[in-house]
Amino acid sequence: MLRCPWLPPDKPLYVKYHDEEWGVASRDPRYLFEMICLEGAQAGLSWWTVLQKRERYREVFKNFVPEKVAKMTDALSKALKKAGFNFVGSTVAHAFMQATGMVDDHAEECMKSE
Repeated sequence: MLRCPWLPPDKPLYVKYHDEEWGVASRDPRYLFEMICLEGAQAGLSWWTVLQKRERYREVFKNFVPEKVAKMTDALSKALKKAGFNFVGSTVAHAFMQATGMVDDHAEECMKSE
């Protein structure tokens, strides 16, 4: 089965993410909120690192329920600013659009390519 060439085949978590999530369109607000937060984390980390820590992100960010996260806003904003998270740039925005199926960037030979 052919997949995108960037995908490390020896990392089942990555393969599962590629096959089941990456590039799949979603309109679920909670999932989209989770993905924009994770893509923002990727600005300073590799996606593999973020993916491995995804369950911990879900725990810390109250399963990405926006109403619950909103209660953390002031402390979170201060902590993120202190850590250097000052913007969501074009790289994060494009990665978010790839991950949530707004753009299809699967390799042409990949089974997921349209």
